[in-house]
Amino acid sequence: MEKNLYNEAKEAFLKGSKPESVEDIYKEYAQAYRTKLDAELTKGLKQFDGDFYIQMMFFRDKSIKFGNVYKILGRACRGVPTPTYLNDMYKYHRTTGKLELLWSIPSVVECNLMLRNRKYIKPHEYHLLKEVLNFWDGTYIRRCNEENELVVRRLQK
Repeated sequence: MEKNLYNEAKEAFLKGSKPESVEDIYKEYAQAYRTKLDAELTKGLKQFDGDFYIQMMFFRDKSIKFGNVYKILGRACRGVPTPTYLNDMYKYHRTTGKLELLWSIPSVVECNLMLRNRKYIKPHEYHLLKEVLNFWDGTYIRRCNEENELVVRRLQK
């Protein structure tokens, strides 16, 4: 007799621990993000000498047909990739041991909504609007070029 995969998945879900609220889902997501970031940080420490960068990217999970479920992908880089949507960029300063957030760019839809409705943005979302405006006016492209020039100068020594 053929097993019904849907029923097996349903039973596994019902037996397992499920989140009780949206806050629990956000906590699990934040924990997964932090775990990936820490893994890339340790990779970068082993792989590069001097300062390096960590790019955290979000991709829509295409195996799920309905809804927007995103996968987190991280990578340690010697240089700075071009800023894009759904992208966070960090710089690790080896001398101080600090991780600096260079930019955090939301999705295309969120950027367009914020740009069209700037005057309706609430004060607690101003930091996100600032990120969108810096991405939109080319500030992050210029910063990317400056950081890459620093990397080239350091490697030529």
